[in-house]
Amino acid sequence: MYIILAAVLIAIAAYYPIKSIKFYCMESFEQGLKAKITQDLREGRVSTNLILLTIGAGGLRLTRNQLDVIFEWVVQNTNAWKVHTYADEKIVVVFARSPFHPEEWNNYEDYKRVTRQMFDDYGTKDFLTSRTTVEESDRIRKNLATIGSPIKLYDYVMFDFYGVRTLGMVTTASLTERCHTVKILSGELRGQHCTAGNVHKIEPDEAIKELARQKEEWKENKKYSNE
Repeated sequence: MYIILAAVLIAIAAYYPIKSIKFYCMESFEQGLKAKITQDLREGRVSTNLILLTIGAGGLRLTRNQLDVIFEWVVQNTNAWKVHTYADEKIVVVFARSPFHPEEWNNYEDYKRVTRQMFDDYGTKDFLTSRTTVEESDRIRKNLATIGSPIKLYDYVMFDFYGVRTLGMVTTASLTERCHTVKILSGELRGQHCTAGNVHKIEPDEAIKELARQKEEWKENKKYSNE
């Protein structure tokens, strides 16, 4: 009995150090690979394998200029990503946040092209499930949906508000429900927010003309009320 117990204790004592050594070896490997990736990107060494490792198959469809923007961001934001090895020994870069947002791009048209290339049907299928967090994945999905929408954030719109034709600005766009949060820019509720459906986009110059018309109308009403 004592012999068996001693054997079990020895086995347990042997298992945990081996497991710890394996963990630290893996962690050291991932840190070393991250340093190598960062160095390669800084020196402009961009290979097919590096693209697949960092951003996946969708990256193979991007131009070198587009890749340069992404990889410059990766080098400048090393705290936003890490190398991770999954149980099936698949090794990828995992982003806590990523460069795939419009504010990270100087050219919005480039951002749209990159997003479509990365996340459409022929893009990186595992990026939103295995290469980033749930929160970041949700942000990218919302941005992707916005690209295909005729109504975008900060667009001027006209909409019917309780029977009154109203001017507003979109502050939150929703593609799934076709409803938008709008800041009211005309009428007695000017400055307040509401949820609006069936909105009609107008150009900024039209909105400015409408605001100018409202201002003149307000002046006229005030003049008559003072008489």
